[in-house]
Amino acid sequence: MKNRSFAALLLLLCIFPISLSAQNPAAVSVKFNDDAMYAARVISETQTRLKVEFLHSHSIYEFDNNGFVISSNGQYKKSEKVKMILIKDAGESIYSQSIVGQPEEIKGFRFGDGQVYYSRLKQVEENYFTCRFHHTGSTYAFKKEGQTWKVYTSDKGTYPVGYIIKDIFTLLPRRFFYTDGGDHIPVGAAELPQEF
Repeated sequence: MKNRSFAALLLLLCIFPISLSAQNPAAVSVKFNDDAMYAARVISETQTRLKVEFLHSHSIYEFDNNGFVISSNGQYKKSEKVKMILIKDAGESIYSQSIVGQPEEIKGFRFGDGQVYYSRLKQVEENYFTCRFHHTGSTYAFKKEGQTWKVYTSDKGTYPVGYIIKDIFTLLPRRFFYTDGGDHIPVGAAELPQEF
């Protein structure tokens, strides 16, 4: 009986796309043919398709593993081809740590409303750090109070002082969902565009 249940579970996992955004959100960089490079987050991923939400516009795109736009509600249309799709999967949660990393490291943040964004750390101290979210131009300082990270200050941000962050996590080394073989990562970009 256990073997049948396990086999049924495996079959369901093969039939339905694996949604990464719910539990393990991955950061995505897409470079289009006009050389514009944008940051996104994964909505779902299979071996042949990737659905993302771009952070700056909240537009939804689906790509195939040959670099073609399958669907889009943004400025780039169906059947257009991209130059590169780079993914950094979510790593371990560092929420319980008092020092979350080093300046210029990219971290993932899940806010209390479930939204996930990525940012480069700036100033880092024990139980305190600052970062700038490039897709909005907002700068935040976060402070740990007890076991909870909260917004301490905000400049141009939508989350108010005292707003709780639900998770802070690392990002794993890059992998390509698609590349045309060109050198598309800007020098000094730490493998992700400045949108992060």
